Amino acid sequence: MIDAYQTFQVDRPTVQNDPILLILIMPIFVLIKSAEYRNSFMQLSINHDELTRYQKLILVTCPKYVVSHWGQHHEEITSGTAQYMLNQTTEIFKHFLPSIDDWKEPVIWCPFWLILLCQNCANERLLSVYSVQHEKILECVLEIIQGKELWQLACQNSTSSEKRQKRADQLFCYATLYIYTMSFLPSLRDKLKENNTVPMLMKHTQVNFDKTQFHAYRALAAILTDNDIKQLANPARITNVFVFHLKKSIDGIGLKQHLENSLPSLKNGIPLLPRCATKTRFDGTKIQLSALKILMSLTFNNKGKSLLLKNDNFIQYLKTLVASSKPPDLQKVANGILWRLFPKYEKHESNFNYDAMISYAHKDKELCHRICKALAADNFRIWIDLEQIHGTIMQVMAEAVEQSSYVIVCMSDNYIVSPYCQAEAQYAFEQRRILIPLRVQSGYKPQGWLGFLLSGRMYIDFMKTNFDTAYAQLLSEFHLNQLDRKHNTTFVNHSNVNESPAVIDERITYSYPNDVLQWTPADVHNFLLDKQLNQMVPVCQQIDGRKLAELYSLCRVNSPVMLQTLRSETKELHSATLSTNIYLTFIHEMKNLTPKEISNNAVQQSVACTLL
Repeated sequence: MIDAYQTFQVDRPTVQNDPILLILIMPIFVLIKSAEYRNSFMQLSINHDELTRYQKLILVTCPKYVVSHWGQHHEEITSGTAQYMLNQTTEIFKHFLPSIDDWKEPVIWCPFWLILLCQNCANERLLSVYSVQHEKILECVLEIIQGKELWQLACQNSTSSEKRQKRADQLFCYATLYIYTMSFLPSLRDKLKENNTVPMLMKHTQVNFDKTQFHAYRALAAILTDNDIKQLANPARITNVFVFHLKKSIDGIGLKQHLENSLPSLKNGIPLLPRCATKTRFDGTKIQLSALKILMSLTFNNKGKSLLLKNDNFIQYLKTLVASSKPPDLQKVANGILWRLFPKYEKHESNFNYDAMISYAHKDKELCHRICKALAADNFRIWIDLEQIHGTIMQVMAEAVEQSSYVIVCMSDNYIVSPYCQAEAQYAFEQRRILIPLRVQSGYKPQGWLGFLLSGRMYIDFMKTNFDTAYAQLLSEFHLNQLDRKHNTTFVNHSNVNESPAVIDERITYSYPNDVLQWTPADVHNFLLDKQLNQMVPVCQQIDGRKLAELYSLCRVNSPVMLQTLRSETKELHSATLSTNIYLTFIHEMKNLTPKEISNNAVQQSVACTLL
């Protein structure tokens, strides 16, 4: 009967609030949080091929009913479940983990529903309140996904008759979902990074069950660095997994929560994203906002930008959104997309009303605001967005860059993933402002577009030294650059500038193997940034060492033609022209690295071309 009621009311909250059904949910909830639930688990034998009726009722049917309830008692039930269940969950898992390779179908099925109960107790509020309990459960779940026997089952071709295999698939699916959910809490995300979780999750992207692949990729997206992501093999397959689930979530019924959780991990599927952003049936502050933020990030890609410019309905929607009374966050990102697609800012000579603009991610605000207060106390005129201003944010940002002598870039993982930060830094670079990089995250090393903009610049590490020492280095950097900019604003004299130590010459460095033929695309990227060949980066995306050597060979074969070809490509991809100096520097640097046999082959081809 309970199963029938559960099937009838699933994903129908209005039905769940029917008085008759509300009478049923509370006794089931009381049973779940009682000692009887724990005792039934502990009495479960790994040798039994079937559950008794009572075991199935208390360990499967009742949890299934509870996790499917989204009615008016949902918050009360999840809070109560967290209070009574989370502490005993670790004890239950530790009781069964030593025999994990011997689990039969019934035993696999019961921990599956226990994980779902824990997942149900992991909303934003409860995850923070019960972080200690979730951390202990997370350790057990990580052990579960390493079970060798279960792993072999998950990798086999699916057979409808093998119930144990089906249970293993479902267990791994929701175990990886739980791991992904734990990454929402910074302390647990750090634990995942420290516990060598990446190889485990990478294995689970290879299983046959597509939902497990999906959750594994989502978890990886949360814990991998930008450079790690570049090393992932077969990006097209990853994209297909996300686009497939995105389409199911958009077109499916009752999958809004699934869609809301999927969007933060998605960076492709452009044709589908405007649908997420514009359909009124989706939550504006969650689904629509997430979709718009991703679309803003994609405006930094010329192909993505071109596709959006062709979508007249989407452009009109953005213009309507900016002029509407919708939530400020939606207006802000809509304005940002329009600014990126149709830049209307006025370029004019600036009197530098500000000594510096601080460009930072708001998740790093504690340290960045402290730096701002220190500079203001020393009479520097600082522009900083303290309150996450809304409205015409992009126009205000552009004017702040134009009116600032320096732009302080506060480098971190949070910074590089923010489209607003990318817009600020890129515009400052285009306006030829002096960029001063600050490291505000321990061990952070800029990659991708940020590495491109900051290549070769000295940075000040606020994480490696104490605040006062790093701040003194920042003042010294201002002082040193001021001497070279006689026509800019005169800085206010303050006593501690002359006493501050010289800035440590700690430049952003990039490493790569000596053998160019062994380079990965990431090594090629690092080489170009290291040699300050930034203009070559757009045309060398996803090129490994062998292809780079071949490009060098072509340049030696017919240098004038290749220069024009590369200039055309860089202009198309980056709206900038490759300079002759950069081109010649590239040839010079490659000559010192490329194996002699390749260079000789290029010369022979050049002679042949000349004869022809």
